[in-house]
Amino acid sequence: MSSSGAFTLRLVALLLYLGHFLVHAQQVGTSCSQPRIRKSWDSFTDAEKALYTEAVGVAMDQGFHQKFVQIHTEKVTGLEAHQTCVFIYWHRMLLLGYENMLRSLDPSYQCITLPYWDHLSASARQASNNCASIEGCSPIISDFGGTTTGLSKTLSVYGTSIASSSRTICVNQGLAYRFCGNNTGCAHCITRTRSKFLTATTYPTEASFGSVYQQVFTYSDSGSFTLAVERGVHNAIHNAMGGVMVYFQAPVDPVFYSHHTLIDLLQTIYLKCQNGDGRLFLSSEAKRSDPRFWTSCARSGGGNFSGSDNITMRALANDGKTNVNVWQDPNNILYPFFKDLPYKYSDYVDAKDLGNYSYTYNISGGLANMYENCNDSNTLTAVSLLADEKLAATAKKTKNPLLPTISDGTEDDDS
Repeated sequence: MSSSGAFTLRLVALLLYLGHFLVHAQQVGTSCSQPRIRKSWDSFTDAEKALYTEAVGVAMDQGFHQKFVQIHTEKVTGLEAHQTCVFIYWHRMLLLGYENMLRSLDPSYQCITLPYWDHLSASARQASNNCASIEGCSPIISDFGGTTTGLSKTLSVYGTSIASSSRTICVNQGLAYRFCGNNTGCAHCITRTRSKFLTATTYPTEASFGSVYQQVFTYSDSGSFTLAVERGVHNAIHNAMGGVMVYFQAPVDPVFYSHHTLIDLLQTIYLKCQNGDGRLFLSSEAKRSDPRFWTSCARSGGGNFSGSDNITMRALANDGKTNVNVWQDPNNILYPFFKDLPYKYSDYVDAKDLGNYSYTYNISGGLANMYENCNDSNTLTAVSLLADEKLAATAKKTKNPLLPTISDGTEDDDS
């Protein structure tokens, strides 16, 4: 080979190496110049809804969305993430990884944040007779494909067959059409409860302001709070929705992420109210030892969780045989979205204290009431509450803590 040919090959190899290095060196999901502020799906503009659903559709087309489902179904991971004291902190890392993934898919998506499903406002709409069911009170369901049109089809996802039944339908509209699963040939559908049943399903009591208030404010230790929320509004919505949402394969349905983002927001409210001031930052020691923010519990395989434990978030490796932590294995397809995230449980106590991945929420109605008034929020009407002008101003200053922003409530946001 000529010297010029050898030089060309070396140059190509160098460029490939540099490209690989740059992909793994940059912090994925941090290109947006604006702070991460998650909003209710109901407050999204039509353009914002279109952009978000487009991004999730691309994630499905490229296989990333399904790979996140694999994390949630992996046995060791699933046992760690559910019915334990780390339930909310584990899912907080998952949500950030998913959000990073969406942001990475196209420059137009770089400022996307996960929308939350505001169950409190939806429950209030039902209570005021503006709607009559979980589907009728939640536009996010129809916006993500609805429950009316689809197929009688068994959906196969990572070793589990989600069979068709008289109550379910494999929805093939909107976003749902973009999902493939592990079926022979792309499934092009997501299993949900049929409309005639879901429109007859009222919003669970556990998702009402009064019940969520009890779940958040009854306890002053993290473990009890976490268990109350998991067994309360979290489980109630999964069970009411039915379909794939009652399986470990629940992240198949994009509403999963919006439901869990609401659960994450409740911890933000709990943290502020336990601290007494949203501006406060906890020491590393307090995150690991203060029972208000960290409570140990038993692991299913023996031993107890510690705040300094690494988070187990495993998926199948490239060899198709072993499972690896997605934040550890550079060869895993999901590695770029997790590699720069903190990986110890105590790191996830405070959403505003995650470095470049810090985030907060825009809230209104009952949620704003709870955040601002804590234990006293059950004595006030949510719609009458407005943001404190000073608090709203400091929330926008980058030199200050990333605090929730408060929006005006509506007539339906009644506690």
